[in-house]
Amino acid sequence: MKNQNNKNIGYMSSLEAIYSASTGCKLQFDRLNSVREDIDKVSTFLGISPMQTLLFASMVEKSFHESFNLEDLFKHLDCSFLKLLTQTESGF
Repeated sequence: MKNQNNKNIGYMSSLEAIYSASTGCKLQFDRLNSVREDIDKVSTFLGISPMQTLLFASMVEKSFHESFNLEDLFKHLDCSFLKLLTQTESGF
């Protein structure tokens, strides 16, 4: 059980690192090289893409506030909805 708790804490630490590094990243993934291992770890564990991992980490953090909407997410990432829609995962 203790090993499982350590893994869970590790994933939560990775989510926090991803969230912190993504502040104002404008979906420019070269700005996230410092957390690439964290993104890969969470992405593999959840079976989601790196882009989804970035969004998931941001939504997890934002969900602890009283209210949360997509505008909050886009402000955090400093990007527009259209940029998110047109962003490809190539090069990440």
